Amino acid sequence: MSDDRNGERDFPAPDVTASFRRLTQAFLGPDPLPAGGAAGITALASGIAVGAKVLRLSQPDAPEIAVLAALVHDLEAEFTADCTAFAELLAALALPRDADGRRTRIAAGWRAATEAPVRVASIAAQAARALDAVAEQIKPAVRGDLAAAQRLIDSGSDIAVANARENARHLEPAVADELLAGLASRGPS
Repeated sequence: MSDDRNGERDFPAPDVTASFRRLTQAFLGPDPLPAGGAAGITALASGIAVGAKVLRLSQPDAPEIAVLAALVHDLEAEFTADCTAFAELLAALALPRDADGRRTRIAAGWRAATEAPVRVASIAAQAARALDAVAEQIKPAVRGDLAAAQRLIDSGSDIAVANARENARHLEPAVADELLAGLASRGPS
């Protein structure tokens, strides 16, 4: 917000307390969802958004800003997909052991619960590449924020990779190998 007092500008803090509280209370609450995957997506989205902000402060016309904003938008859908996949898996696991289609629903649930973090890890890799490509353009005053953004992106990626690998353990080996193939060059093992 601009102010005409000797060219000074005010920078009021945004009022995001209520949104932050809703999100943290959802993680803290007794329900099984959202959980770790959604928390990783939240960290990743925060990192990408901070990276876009740092870039905007350094190079306002950089085309990578739009790329990063689109990745954050994609993560909104992935947050929902992650929670939905686990909700469906939990519903399948809760079925009586002799229920028709239980095994098929469980297998589909584990597959969806593996696919979601694989997609998230791909988004993390795209974001990391985009920020790496512009790192030299970042103003010194906001390089600490760039480092924070990169750490958040790395953390979100690490969580996604770990979740994908853990969930894939419940799949047939050939299916797991197919889904995890794209993770071979990314993240910790």
